Amino acid sequence: MLLVKFMSLLDLIAGFFLISSTDIPIIKFFIYYSFIKGIVSIISSIALGYYYDWMGLTDLLTGIGLFFLSSGLPFAVFKLIGYVTILKAIYAVFTG
Repeated sequence: MLLVKFMSLLDLIAGFFLISSTDIPIIKFFIYYSFIKGIVSIISSIALGYYYDWMGLTDLLTGIGLFFLSSGLPFAVFKLIGYVTILKAIYAVFTG
């Protein structure tokens, strides 16, 4: 339960980075965290026969969005992904 809340807090911070288009050195951690978490989530969901893993896809898109943001390519769709990531983090806190 505590791990879910901690990971949700990290998702919340990553979502705020996407919304605010912030590029600070710690963003590299959130790129790797979100990307790896998304890949692991999608692979484990497929292995269990669940093919509609929206949370894993959100994590993967967050990692990709943060990567492009840190590369100097901010797109408007990243704000939408940031809002979805924040909603996902709040949802995970209350259901986890």
